[in-house]
Amino acid sequence: MASHQHDAWTKLIVSGGDDGSIAIMLLSTTSLTAAYTAAPVLLNRTHASAVTACAITKHKERTFIATSGNDQWVRLWEVSICEVGSDIRTPAGGAYEKSISDVHRLGKIKTNVADVSSIAVLEAHEDAEAARVLVCGVGMEVIRLGWDVDTSNYHR
Repeated sequence: MASHQHDAWTKLIVSGGDDGSIAIMLLSTTSLTAAYTAAPVLLNRTHASAVTACAITKHKERTFIATSGNDQWVRLWEVSICEVGSDIRTPAGGAYEKSISDVHRLGKIKTNVADVSSIAVLEAHEDAEAARVLVCGVGMEVIRLGWDVDTSNYHR
């Protein structure tokens, strides 16, 4: 599981599953108790095996999630979050404030690290063309993930 403060009142949370799926949700942190800000999003078959590591980072106004697991692939996802009107209601009758409008995979790269247990984004600067991602498990590796869709920018 990973969490990231999206803005002053909203936290983005992502979690991997044993079935190869990832779950993404937004939580409101405006009060002492957290509440759903948007309906959770579940992405099935994101990996061929258990998703054991995930990390969240922002670049300029874009939000990215890096995931990996026992299949030894590192995948980069972009999450689009938007404001919604008060016409969308929560199960408790309240109104959602924000929504995850789109999640799409930007690319993937194979890692040499077996049994990936964690991922960390290293210094993703605003003017950088890519992020460096540390992949840990049985060994460690740093992978460069580009912000664009062109996977030729992915390097070790």
